[in-house]
Amino acid sequence: AAGRAGRRHDGREPKTDLRNISTNKAAIESTTSSRSTGMPQEGPPAPPKIQPVRAEQKVGRNDPCPCGSGKKFKNCHGTNAV
Repeated sequence: AAGRAGRRHDGREPKTDLRNISTNKAAIESTTSSRSTGMPQEGPPAPPKIQPVRAEQKVGRNDPCPCGSGKKFKNCHGTNAV
């Protein structure tokens, strides 16, 4: 029965239960950084991530004008807006 140790009766490897494993990011990074991947670690730096453009909330026609006059937008700065 050599070579059959640790196998199920149907020839498959037993499943490993990973539900109770607790790790943190530092532990994972320390183990992966110590391994040699065979690839050079140096290279061009990654470009900075582009921040998404955030549109400002539009002023509705019947909302108060943002200039602070107290008038509705359609009667103040919105008269020329189409």
